[in-house]
Amino acid sequence: GLTWDNIGAPTQAQSSAISSDGKYITLGGADSSNRICVSSDYGATWNITGPISTPPSIVYSFIFDMSSDGRYQVAAATNGGANSYIYISNDYGNTWIRKTSSGARAWNSVSMSSDGKYIVASVSSGNIYISFNYGEAWKSIATSKAWTSVKINSNGKYVVAVADADYIYISKTDEQIDGNLYIDTAFLSLSGAAPLSLPNNPLIYRDWE
Repeated sequence: GLTWDNIGAPTQAQSSAISSDGKYITLGGADSSNRICVSSDYGATWNITGPISTPPSIVYSFIFDMSSDGRYQVAAATNGGANSYIYISNDYGNTWIRKTSSGARAWNSVSMSSDGKYIVASVSSGNIYISFNYGEAWKSIATSKAWTSVKINSNGKYVVAVADADYIYISKTDEQIDGNLYIDTAFLSLSGAAPLSLPNNPLIYRDWE
């Protein structure tokens, strides 16, 4: 970070993600074409892609994350409109698939594990959602709060979330039972607050349909 170069990406960028080796970069902005720019050569050249086709008057802003090798990428639309879904790419950001299973929400944070399998996303004044299968299916793991940020660690076992004027919450792997991994969905406050009140079984299978 001692020196910087202007890489001249061809779109307005409000969010970005980069692979662990720096080779793959994804940038997104908020323009009428909903353009996403991807680079596979350390930012030397750029290709324009887009996850959705909308009327020019509709503008979506995206937030991003990607797997360590850049193959799997996630783009979450933040405006909360009718097409404000989570979008997944499994080809280094060249094409995107809308995941209606995520629901159309005002996403404000998204994070992906190193292998791309586990994804967690939060909604401001809403819930936190997690996917255990590359974004194919989603499940709520926390009740409504003014969530501002959520992160998942490299192997998908730990999640940390922050709420506005609130506490820091963590969720961690409980144990391995009968070959199935479980995750403890009772977010524990690092500041001593009581765990969140969560629906259904306090344990969720890590791999589910």
